[in-house]
Amino acid sequence: MKGKRVLEIGCGGGQCSIAFAREGADCTGVDLSDEQIAFARALADREGIRAAFHQGDMTRFLEGQPEGVCDIVFSAFAFQYIEDLARVFRGTRRILKPGGLFVFSLDHPLCDVTVWEDGRVVFTDSYFARGRMAWDWDHGPGIEPTPCYSFHRTTADFLNLLVEAGFTVERLIEPEPPTRKDAWVARYPGQEPRYYTVPATIIWKARAR
Repeated sequence: MKGKRVLEIGCGGGQCSIAFAREGADCTGVDLSDEQIAFARALADREGIRAAFHQGDMTRFLEGQPEGVCDIVFSAFAFQYIEDLARVFRGTRRILKPGGLFVFSLDHPLCDVTVWEDGRVVFTDSYFARGRMAWDWDHGPGIEPTPCYSFHRTTADFLNLLVEAGFTVERLIEPEPPTRKDAWVARYPGQEPRYYTVPATIIWKARAR
């Protein structure tokens, strides 16, 4: 990472950007949430790390940046909330240098449409039912869930959007679940068996052509 110019899209609390900067990257993070950006700035100060954080819409931020200035663009679990992902991918390609790296993770598309019920994986909707999905963010016992929405796409949709935006996909990873089931039992009570049948996460590694 040393000397690389890195942009994190949907940086949240800035933990990944700070980790990249600690390894020597010139890192910038952007996120829609003003609270998250405030947290990221405070965390960087506390850790003694130099990283720039900007609050705003990722699409407009990308379109306001010069062409070919980044070596790496990274995002973790943000793109499922974007309706016009083709525009974001085009903007990402525009700011990357030729040969620049684009790495991002998402909830696996199969997780969008499945639950664990009566000892088996049950589909709540068709895998091919693209578009906006409404759901509740479960904060745990005693806390009211937060209404949320995201946009479901198939794996092929992501692949084709990347190719059309000017990327070559180099690697696709579907991390397998941990062998220590107790960790996931605590994190996903009642749903953890699903993640030993359906992949929870998908990670894309692409290169700007």
